[in-house]
Amino acid sequence: MEAKKIHLTAALPTWENKNIIWLQLESLCRQETDFNWELIVCEEQTQRMLGKVDLMEYEPRLAKVGCKQIKYIPLQNKIPLSQKWVKIASEAQGDSFALCAADDYSAPNRLQISHHTLKQGYNWFDVKKTLNLNLFDFTTATYINQPKDNNTGSAMCTKTSIVKGLNGPPWPTSGVDGWMRTNGNAEPYFQHHENLLGLVTDGANKINFDRINRYPDKKIRKRYVCPYFPPEQKVEDILPEEIITRLKNLRIEKHPNHL
Repeated sequence: MEAKKIHLTAALPTWENKNIIWLQLESLCRQETDFNWELIVCEEQTQRMLGKVDLMEYEPRLAKVGCKQIKYIPLQNKIPLSQKWVKIASEAQGDSFALCAADDYSAPNRLQISHHTLKQGYNWFDVKKTLNLNLFDFTTATYINQPKDNNTGSAMCTKTSIVKGLNGPPWPTSGVDGWMRTNGNAEPYFQHHENLLGLVTDGANKINFDRINRYPDKKIRKRYVCPYFPPEQKVEDILPEEIITRLKNLRIEKHPNHL
């Protein structure tokens, strides 16, 4: 029975992200784990959705890296991100619950290090420092989570039981990670202080529009605004060449909040 047990759920809620969700899926196809895990995608049915058919094209590659099953949750009506996390958790079989963003690239050891940290008795895991990539001009910055902030780091992972216990209303549409950690009483909390080989992208995100305005671009902005600082890593050290090429060819319309 233990050989068949699902130990972690990679939770991937998305909304109209067909143009970028492949980035997270590609990173999940490159995970290095010593346990069984599952992937659950939840999205509204719109013209710009990924869809179950396209998702299942990744099944053979995901199976090779320990993903034992893929679940797809279609939504007919738009719901807040916070509610999506809980909906995914209600169908999750893993003890650990990795919060995977559609527009991020997870480090190859993300699932491994977060799950094994939680097994040591922690209820929340995240990473203090992460490279951010501006998809419009490929400028970068390192986000460093500040001790005084209530914000979380990146690459979050918590216990599935904690997410299952969350409820609303209200169901927040932003600041969801902090809401989850606070309302789920997710202590003790472990933060990994070193950079992993993953990154966060800015430009395609449907919620955090202002992040991209807090570090320099090639034309307008010249300074970094805390918690964004000069990059500590290079994109080339994190992403395979074919992923970089695909991102550079990506066409994204600027939101009015993108300066």
